[in-house]
Amino acid sequence: MDYHIKELDYQKYIDEFKVSPLLAKVLAFFDFDSGQLDQIFSDPKPESLTDNQNLARVKQRLDLAKANNEKVFVFGDYDADGICSTTMMVSLLRQLCLTCGYYIPNRLTEGYGLNSVIVEKVKQKGYTLIITVDNGVSAQKAIALANSYQIDVIICDHHIIKEDQKFTYLLHPTQFSESYQKLCGAGVVLQLALYLGFNDDIYWLLAMAATIGDMVELFDANRYIVKRGLDIINKRSFLPINALLNATQEIDEELIAYKLIPALNTLGRLADEANANVLVEYLLLKDDITINNTAKQIMALNDKRKTIVKKSDMELNANGYECANYNIYISDKYHEGVIGLLANRMLQKYQKPILVGTNNNKEIKFSGRSINGFDIHLQLMKYDYLFNNFGGHKQACGFSIDQTKLPIFIELLKKETNIIDNDLCVEVIKLDLEDLSMESIEELNCLRPYGTGIKQPLFTLGDIAVDKYELIKGKYPKAMIINQKDRINVISFRTLKKEMCTDNKLNDIVGKLSINKFQNHKSINIIVEDIMYFNY
Repeated sequence: MDYHIKELDYQKYIDEFKVSPLLAKVLAFFDFDSGQLDQIFSDPKPESLTDNQNLARVKQRLDLAKANNEKVFVFGDYDADGICSTTMMVSLLRQLCLTCGYYIPNRLTEGYGLNSVIVEKVKQKGYTLIITVDNGVSAQKAIALANSYQIDVIICDHHIIKEDQKFTYLLHPTQFSESYQKLCGAGVVLQLALYLGFNDDIYWLLAMAATIGDMVELFDANRYIVKRGLDIINKRSFLPINALLNATQEIDEELIAYKLIPALNTLGRLADEANANVLVEYLLLKDDITINNTAKQIMALNDKRKTIVKKSDMELNANGYECANYNIYISDKYHEGVIGLLANRMLQKYQKPILVGTNNNKEIKFSGRSINGFDIHLQLMKYDYLFNNFGGHKQACGFSIDQTKLPIFIELLKKETNIIDNDLCVEVIKLDLEDLSMESIEELNCLRPYGTGIKQPLFTLGDIAVDKYELIKGKYPKAMIINQKDRINVISFRTLKKEMCTDNKLNDIVGKLSINKFQNHKSINIIVEDIMYFNY
């Protein structure tokens, strides 16, 4: 990995906001606009959507369903956003005293989105209203079939809508005001719940988890949703989420991202061994014993998913194609449920758009992940005529293609003109030792929650005398530096002592800052991500 130390004009932030040089450098690094800075320092609440005509139309249809004692069917998706969205909608309909059923499709055998087979089953069971959550905008044929049976369809989705699509009942971020333009699926459902007068903790908690899990930009409404959700979960116990997290410390966005979201996604990914529909009732459970027993089963399956990913990751470099704008990996050994995780791993490694595919009968299913600035959905849209299905957004997509068409697709990608900057460097912030104090690092908390649009920054520090050195568990290097009144621990789980220190001096390290709390003592931690030469 190549790194570049970004030149920063940070004094103006010190002068205007009266902050430490450390926070000033971070603010200069991100170069936030005035609206974003306002959200960081004053944390404003987004304006209400009380006068939205689309929300009003959906309310009228739900009122009609209640008046006519209709049966309502909720159709969801198998990822964390879809699971949370389904749970929220089911809870909402039950609070409205509507009779409802729900279904999350099997990723491996049924695929994504509402289809004609589901519509036929809905008709047979006497439902007269379908609500899709975290899907629906690409299901024109299924919607048309439902309408032919006098079944209305309410769509709550956030995926890209093609220009020629028209819907009778649609809730989508593009219909809302600017603060709500980047909601995930559960964020859309939350707005409906609030519009209908339901402001329950469960809606905020599930919308928070889905927002983090779907990696949407954490500004505007999304920032408010995540901050309020984290505040609620740290003040009140929500047993289904707490049982999966099993947390002894404060719950933050990182713990949600790295522990809760993979657990929620696991049942959808390993659909050959589990059923994602189980999670809907699980998240609505009140009984402690049932919650704890179910949570153990979910986490055991999550451990199995980790093993599958690790095994697949070892095979990932075995066969692939390197094109101008993509790296492509295909194998019948990859479990379909984890190809998105594999794509994300390779994205982090190569900083280049990645397509990972697995053979499924006569077609190959792909999952794609992209770097910032490269809209993978838009770029692959021109090959839509080759695909059996296709969907996604700027950073991620999924599609399937017949094996007979794969060579044509690969050749077209190979002929593309390179629009990726292959010399991309990861930008980092240069630290001076005097920048680091307990107070200055705690001051960085105003930036939280970290996520898409406001990622936890990387810092570089080097050429500093090390006061003490030791190995954690006999193998992980830990260098200690005394800075005035504070102790700084530089810890690496990725490098060796000889790479981190030379002649009792710290080499150029790249890492993240945190505060370590242990037995009422605090210390500054720098967790080393890499050690590299720099592009000044």
